[in-house]
Amino acid sequence: MKNEFSVSIVSDGVFAIEQKTSMSQAVLYLIVGTEKAALIDTGVKSELNLYNIVAKLTDKPVIVLHTHAHFDHIGNSFRFANVYMHEKEVPVAKAHSDKQYLFNICKENINPLVLFFAKGYAEKIFTFAFNADCKFFNDGDVFDLSGRKLEVIHTPGHTPGSCCFLDRANRLLFSGDSCCNWGVLLQIEYCEPVEVFHRSMCLLQKLESEGAFTVNFPGHHAFPAEKDLARRYKECAESIINKTAIYKPRQKHKVARHEGILIGMPKDYK
Repeated sequence: MKNEFSVSIVSDGVFAIEQKTSMSQAVLYLIVGTEKAALIDTGVKSELNLYNIVAKLTDKPVIVLHTHAHFDHIGNSFRFANVYMHEKEVPVAKAHSDKQYLFNICKENINPLVLFFAKGYAEKIFTFAFNADCKFFNDGDVFDLSGRKLEVIHTPGHTPGSCCFLDRANRLLFSGDSCCNWGVLLQIEYCEPVEVFHRSMCLLQKLESEGAFTVNFPGHHAFPAEKDLARRYKECAESIINKTAIYKPRQKHKVARHEGILIGMPKDYK
């Protein structure tokens, strides 16, 4: 089964490349400057060549900037020469490019019947090599595309090296999985404690209140995302930390809900 990409222009010089598969949905973003372009994340491994899709949108040299290193964000990075991520994502990238590791995650989090019928497809998307020569960025680094700059905002929580990318001049935030409409998972391996995620949301809310961004383009679900998500995630995390959260149990974990979003937590978290 082939993955499908659809492209739309979501802002001046910004393309959203939505990838919908039988198992997932993700949104990648191509930001085009006058001399360079940046592709934020590369989605689930596809039989289609994402490099060729990007080449039809711009003739500028392209760098890849990863919000984090889960398999549904790094699956097509092997097609690009210049790939960057936070150094703390190295263990995550190694795990999420290991087929057996990914199948173990699916066994824990996906209905066994669904996994049974999707096994052949999963075999294809879980088999890829991540770029061994990946370069690293740090919090506060700025990628100058000429006429457009992207600033790295380190927002650990979902993973240790999760990052957002801020276009201050155009007041756009590209938030990966840190700030989506639906929820954030803090119950799987390599997630940071909820206190760390809370600090990240405090930072994003502060940036929003200062007017650093007015639009949030996330890595999944609706794009752009709803405006005040950072506040809602911050308040939900506070309720967890303060022991006032109301949880809905799941088979392997539990979720705390607040104003339409959720935070997944380990089942044994107290």
